[in-house]
Amino acid sequence: MKRTVFYIFCAITLFSCENSYGQNSKLTTYKSYFDNQLKGWTKAFNKFTLSSFKKEESVAFEDFDYMDTIDVKEFYSIYKPALTFSKDRNQFIDIYSYWLNLDKEGKTIVSRGGEPDQAITLCNFKTKKWARILFRGTTERIQDVFWVTNSKFILGGIRENKSPVIYLGDTNSRTFESFVSADIRSVRKKGSDYNSPKLLRLKIKEL
Repeated sequence: MKRTVFYIFCAITLFSCENSYGQNSKLTTYKSYFDNQLKGWTKAFNKFTLSSFKKEESVAFEDFDYMDTIDVKEFYSIYKPALTFSKDRNQFIDIYSYWLNLDKEGKTIVSRGGEPDQAITLCNFKTKKWARILFRGTTERIQDVFWVTNSKFILGGIRENKSPVIYLGDTNSRTFESFVSADIRSVRKKGSDYNSPKLLRLKIKEL
């Protein structure tokens, strides 16, 4: 009887370890990007370790029409420095225009106040499709994005409770996988607020 209980305990422990590893293995394969290109974002949090993140859910891209690609030149006049282009330059992701809602006065980019919500959009020049792929309300803000390949990218954000959230996006499967930290100590550092280098390039003047 004792031997049977021992075997059951070992099986449960092994299953738990495999399950935990399965949850983390996909995210930790991108560790080099978090240590380099997204380092500024990760440094804004206490106790940030990829091994503490657990998969939350998988969701499909919304794929709602956003803008016509023929309007991209006018859009570029304000937002191009803050856009994140795929490695082949055939696509870009915009995480700023919806909630910032900027204007241009002469050569100056100005803000008169934006939206509380945020739309993440994807523009594909090959398909001539510009779509909203994710919408976040006031309880979450996507703060940075980086393309890993021509079809895969990472979104880094923060939730209302100041904890980090990560999305892995795939333009082939048209899906996101979201990950959240199981470490309750992993929260934004006191007095720290992250603005990506791309956003700072806009040099926005508040009115």
